[in-house]
Amino acid sequence: MDTTTHVNDFSDESLCTALVEEGFSLVAVWYFGPDAYEALVQVGLRLNVQDTLDSLADLIPHLQANCDAGFQCDDAIMATVPSDALV
Repeated sequence: MDTTTHVNDFSDESLCTALVEEGFSLVAVWYFGPDAYEALVQVGLRLNVQDTLDSLADLIPHLQANCDAGFQCDDAIMATVPSDALV
C-alpha cells in the first residue's frame, strides 16, 4: 500500500483492537462513502452525458444500500470512552 495515496492505513478491526489495547471502549461508529449519487455524477461527467443522473436516479437508493451493507466506505469515525468510565 502506498501511504501517500491511502490516508486510512487501518481496517476498522485493527483500529478497534488498537483502541481497546490502549484502554478505550468503542461507543459508536459512523461509516462514510462511497456515495452512489456522487458516483453517478462522476460517470455522467466522464461520459459527457448530461442526463445521466436523471436517467439513473432511481438506482441511487439500491446502489447506496449495497455499498452501506458491505461497509464499502472511505472513512469511519469511531467514538470511544476510557474503558474505566463504563464501570
